[in-house]
Amino acid sequence: MAGVSDMFANLHRRRLDWSFRVYVKRIFEHRFSGSQGFTLEMVLQDSEGVRVHASVPKALVNRWVGVIKEFKMYQMSFFIVVEKKHYIRFTNTRYTLLFSHMTQVVPVQEPSFPLDVFNFKSFPDLLSAEHLHESEMFDIMGEVVGKEEPREVLTSKGVRVKRMVVVLEDLGYVFALFKDQIIPFLNEESLEPLIVVLQYFKPSSWNERTSIQSNFDVSGMHINPDLKVVEEFRDILMAGETSIGVRITQVQGQSGISGGQELKKGNTYVISIEELFKEAEV
Repeated sequence: MAGVSDMFANLHRRRLDWSFRVYVKRIFEHRFSGSQGFTLEMVLQDSEGVRVHASVPKALVNRWVGVIKEFKMYQMSFFIVVEKKHYIRFTNTRYTLLFSHMTQVVPVQEPSFPLDVFNFKSFPDLLSAEHLHESEMFDIMGEVVGKEEPREVLTSKGVRVKRMVVVLEDLGYVFALFKDQIIPFLNEESLEPLIVVLQYFKPSSWNERTSIQSNFDVSGMHINPDLKVVEEFRDILMAGETSIGVRITQVQGQSGISGGQELKKGNTYVISIEELFKEAEV
């Protein structure tokens, strides 16, 4: 099968010797409640933009965990093809590729087609949308322009935890998000933009409002990823600027401790990545 690449559009269950040249759009661990084990889940995308869900069973995870990287191209061969579970909504085909003991994964050193794995929505699109379908998933990119002091918040389950509000801006529109993962990047003063990509988020209707929330394990957060689309976004932000000040400013904390509480702060959302994302009213 060397040198041969199949396409996801032609997938069916009657063969095993498939060989695909793909980018890994997303890779994440799916852990089972009350169990120590986990599966490794992936979203793969071929040159035609077709996405397929792939899964590594618990018995084979140790072979592949840490080996396959996001946003890298691979030649992947020999899979078991099964019907996709109904709750997997982040791919646009009916099948799942199951890794087996025969599966082969070879890194491609010279990609044969460009990386185009994101489905970005701009903040103006989100703010002006009359309705976002709850089955739709999208990606968001913006620059961190402000932060609050860490504070205690109350989650929807009644648990008090520490969170930091970070303001994310997309050329004039801002989001505020809670995420412990980003704190180390905020402790270093820098003249360079701190860019965050939020991947596989979805809208949700609650209390007659549309909010944005994470979608279980598939949602991801990437901080200053080494990607062409991020470099282009950074170039736009830096074009013509002469400021010598730091780019992330301290903003005044909000009163109250509810993670879902609304903010009255211009074109701002408050979103909690770890639990539920709630929309802030403009």
